[in-house]
Amino acid sequence: DALLAADKARTALQVLDAAPAADKRTLAYLIAHNSALIGTGEVAEARRGVDQALAARKTSEALVQDGILRFAAQDYARARVSLEEALKSDPENLRALVLIVQTYVAQKQVGAATERLRQAVAQRPNSETLQLFWADWLVENKQPDEARKALAAAKAAAPKSATSPLLAAGLDFSQGKLEDARRELDQLMSAE
Repeated sequence: DALLAADKARTALQVLDAAPAADKRTLAYLIAHNSALIGTGEVAEARRGVDQALAARKTSEALVQDGILRFAAQDYARARVSLEEALKSDPENLRALVLIVQTYVAQKQVGAATERLRQAVAQRPNSETLQLFWADWLVENKQPDEARKALAAAKAAAPKSATSPLLAAGLDFSQGKLEDARRELDQLMSAE
């Protein structure tokens, strides 16, 4: 997977390098170029590009890129500062939130990660995306009852989406609650 991602990033760099000179002066180009550099592991050049992008304008994407580079350098506190700033302008930026969680996990602060996620979900309870991420986190941290509540909230946020019912059925199945899993799937099928 890492090799495939690196190949795609190298291809992206080749395409970007062939862009017209006028395009290369845009912030959108710089951010795309930085993403490709990060993907190929060219950290020093990516760092210069991210600094340049942030100097032009502190977009959510440039802040996430800064967070990625700081995370890679194990500068977790400063990574969180950039990522939290990205969330201020884009509260449902899952990449930023995932990276914030990863900074805490890297420092073996699972409780702090859980609390930060709880805050994010409390601020946007009607976000299916955040509720699903929260449910996944809770399952990973062996809190299936709380995960079910998050999946129910995700379903309420996006009643026509099949994602939360499928995940709920999978959770029930993994816990040997076959009748509950079947009921969840039956409800999903009858809704179609």
